[in-house]
Amino acid sequence: MYPFSKKPYCPPKEGCPRSKTIFCPVRPVDQVPQPNNVTPYANQFTVWEHLTLPDGLPDIKELKTVDRIEVCVTAKKVVPTPAVTATDGTVFTGRKLCFEGYVDQTIQYCDHGGHVYCVDFQFPFSAYIIIPDEINGTDPLQIHQNNIIIDTYVECCALTPQCGRNIFKNVVIFAWAKFMFSDNGNGNGNGNGNAG
Repeated sequence: MYPFSKKPYCPPKEGCPRSKTIFCPVRPVDQVPQPNNVTPYANQFTVWEHLTLPDGLPDIKELKTVDRIEVCVTAKKVVPTPAVTATDGTVFTGRKLCFEGYVDQTIQYCDHGGHVYCVDFQFPFSAYIIIPDEINGTDPLQIHQNNIIIDTYVECCALTPQCGRNIFKNVVIFAWAKFMFSDNGNGNGNGNGNAG
């Protein structure tokens, strides 16, 4: 059972055609070029999604594919944290870039009659990136959010149908935060950087 789910977990049955996990290939992150003239910081995180078919749609016999998947960042903020080293070795610098958004996707499946359906889902998430307490001579708390750009890349995703109407989906996301500075090194301007 997934402890974070309020829904009962229906274990896949051996040989059941619905017990299929689909991996969706995307552009590898190592092929994404590092941007010039910015200071990038990154993190990788996982979004566990529990999706339910809308009323009126038939049960799932087989998942076909993910037609579309996008990550939308809707909010971001630099927050102060304790500067400590955790027991697992993670170093917290005293600054953290927190952000939230949602995974927007279209999942294709077929029912027991052989008909194919496409269903849109949006699932929220929140994550963070550890950043230094000083970037280009500036405290990140003083950098305007318009000068912080978060690029996201879906590395892979896997889907498993559960009990006919529910889908468990696991998405691995790579997030790259970029801090933009003017020629004088100032990141306090009201630049045109966006959230996603």
